[in-house]
Amino acid sequence: MTAVAYPVDTLVMSIGKETTEGVPVTPTHSVPVLSCTPVDSATPQRNTAWSGSAAATTGFGPGPQVGGISLAGHVYADTIGYPLAGILGDVTTTTGTPNTHTISLNNAGAQQPPSDTIYCADAYNCLVWAGVNYTSLSLTSDVLGTFDWSASALCLPGAAVAAPSSNYTSAAMFGGWRGVVTIGGVADGRVISSSTVLSRTVAAQRPVTGQQLPARFRTEQLTVAGTITAAMTDDAYRLLYLAGSSTSVDVLFSQGSGAATQSVRLHSSAVTLMSAVRSRGSRYLTVALTWEAAGSTADAGASGGTSPLRATLRNTVGAGIYA
Repeated sequence: MTAVAYPVDTLVMSIGKETTEGVPVTPTHSVPVLSCTPVDSATPQRNTAWSGSAAATTGFGPGPQVGGISLAGHVYADTIGYPLAGILGDVTTTTGTPNTHTISLNNAGAQQPPSDTIYCADAYNCLVWAGVNYTSLSLTSDVLGTFDWSASALCLPGAAVAAPSSNYTSAAMFGGWRGVVTIGGVADGRVISSSTVLSRTVAAQRPVTGQQLPARFRTEQLTVAGTITAAMTDDAYRLLYLAGSSTSVDVLFSQGSGAATQSVRLHSSAVTLMSAVRSRGSRYLTVALTWEAAGSTADAGASGGTSPLRATLRNTVGAGIYA
């Protein structure tokens, strides 16, 4: 008899913030995703010692293990807080209707962001990945598409568990047309697409303790960069690039009003344009900008120091959920 093939759209991905890194927690939210790709790694150790034979390898032994996971989906004003807090780390919540979460780079103590637990349940089984530490988070938008995110992380290898109950919210995704991109304090109505990319190196620390798994993960320095493509009506951005002047970039997506307001804002106060390239490949001139952000005290959170980006979410999530 032919084995049953399970469709991929039965996947339920759920997430929760850990109290202790690597110790799984019950998830607080289920997250609609477009892709979920776990990659667990166990590196076999090769025996190449000479042993009276012309064989290059005479055997293999078990080696160190580590987990990894890549995710992608539409941006929702509530669940996007997990990867944002997981790569930045400093979260301040102001309760109201709705609640406001301000997320910046954590500069306190060991300067580590919180880790997450991720569950992936499908029609076959459920696996849990603990100790999730994000190495990258990209938020992209296109006027004809949607506001989307993708992320990669290191973690402990997946373990089979009972599937938790799903817990989806009623938050709606953002259409690409709902965004407003502001450069240098001026909203630019010519923007066609944009991206903001947060990147950090995560090192798996492995003391000699007789175990194959990492003892902990260490998240290193943060870089923030992005792109903006806009219809071109003047030469201001090229001149700004040539001048090497610092400016600001603000990306805001919002919908609803009053207590039903949902919004995601990404703000970098100290941005330098790295390129400004004209394109004549469409029916009108466009300019493609690339930028990088420096740390700024204006974007720092409660932990002080500087931060190259400040994210602000407005939603119904309570305090203490993201970090």
